[in-house]
Amino acid sequence: MEAKGFGAAGGSLITELKKLVPDVTTYPVDYPADWSGCATETKGVNDILKHIDAFSKVCPEQKFVLGGHSQGSVVVKSSVPKIPQAAKANLLAVTMFGAPPCPAEIKDKCKSYCNAGDDICAGTTNPKSDGLCKGGPKSARLWTGAPIDIGRNLNIQKAIEYHRGEFDAKAAEACNADVPEKGHVVSGYAKSYNRDAFYTKAAACYIFRKFKGGAV
Repeated sequence: MEAKGFGAAGGSLITELKKLVPDVTTYPVDYPADWSGCATETKGVNDILKHIDAFSKVCPEQKFVLGGHSQGSVVVKSSVPKIPQAAKANLLAVTMFGAPPCPAEIKDKCKSYCNAGDDICAGTTNPKSDGLCKGGPKSARLWTGAPIDIGRNLNIQKAIEYHRGEFDAKAAEACNADVPEKGHVVSGYAKSYNRDAFYTKAAACYIFRKFKGGAV
């Protein structure tokens, strides 16, 4: 397990995204991500909904992104059907790593990335492969789901300290084409998405294109 917060994959995504959208602000979902299963995931879903409701009241036009890794992605996927329609219209993108498939209702704004050999998403034995909490063997926490606010920083309780990024033109130029969501071979541990940042960079580019109004 990793320390509470964004974790390695989440931190890598945020680093890459700030190169493209310097004003992005982030929030780590507050839930006890561990092996205890459904109860902890429900707490995560509730925290996501609470945070979205809070910033929607402050700024109804605020755009946001959801992201998660492993169990965090299950929390994210479970929260999507419960997001109010008015807020869901401002959901730019969902990016997940080592995760279940994207929810059908947001398939046009979602990417679920899977390294070759990551049996959480590439295998068929995971009881939570569809992203619904069913019990059974408990999945280990890798990083929490994370709402990412696109735009100005909001003065909301629990929002983390704001650090503005610096636009990287070369990184933006590299965001030309999408990459396959599955099959990237990473050196070493298959569940590590920050090691070479292949998919976290791809996710950042996907969010960037959505932010700029692109179709993919």
